[in-house]
Amino acid sequence: RRKNSNKLEVIDPVMTGFTDVCLVVFMAYGLGTSAATHHLTESSFADEIRSKDMFIKFYAPWCAHCKKLAPTWNSLADELGDLVAMVDCTEQSALRDQFGIRSYPTLIYVEAGGGKMYKYKGERSLSALAVFARTGWKSAPLYDPTAPPPTAAEGQNVLIAIKMAMNAYPKLSTFIALSMVGLLVASILFCLFFCEYDTHVVEDLTKRD
Repeated sequence: RRKNSNKLEVIDPVMTGFTDVCLVVFMAYGLGTSAATHHLTESSFADEIRSKDMFIKFYAPWCAHCKKLAPTWNSLADELGDLVAMVDCTEQSALRDQFGIRSYPTLIYVEAGGGKMYKYKGERSLSALAVFARTGWKSAPLYDPTAPPPTAAEGQNVLIAIKMAMNAYPKLSTFIALSMVGLLVASILFCLFFCEYDTHVVEDLTKRD
C-alpha cells in the first residue's frame, strides 16, 4: 500500500502539470484566434463602427485570393485586435452593396461613425497591411462606394469575370485549358486530313481528264 501511495504522489504532480500546460495552450490558442474570427453582420455593424475605426476585409468563402490572404489577415487581427474585422459578402449582401464591393477580397479602412473610408490597394503582406491600418490610411484617397467602376469596355468586364472564376476554381481552369488544347489539336488534324483528301481528289480528277 505504501508503494502504491508513493506512485500516486509522483503521478499526481505530473498530471497536474500536464493539465496546466494544456490549459495554457488552449487559452493561448483561443486568445490568438478570437480577433481573427471577428465577423461583422448587418445587425451589428452600426453599433460596432459607431465609436471606433475598423479595417475590414470583404470576402467570399469560395474566392481563392481570399483563402490565400486568410492566414495573413488572422495574424493582422492577432497584432491589432478588434481594429481588424471581416464581412462575408455571401451572407451579408446589404453590407456588400453598401460598400460597393465588386471584387474579392476588398480591404477598406472605415473611420468611426462610418462617414469616411479608405480602400487599401497595396501589397498584401502583414507588414504593409499593419502600416496602413496604423497610419497609412491617413494619406490614402477617400473611397466612394457609389462611384462607378473604373472598367470601360464590356469585353474587359467579361474577361475579368472569367479570370475571377478561373482563380476561384483552379480545377475548372485546368479543364478549360485542356479543352482548348484538345480543340486546337482536333482543328489541326481536321485541316490536315481534308487538305490531304482534297489533294487526292484533284489528282483523281486530273487522271480522269
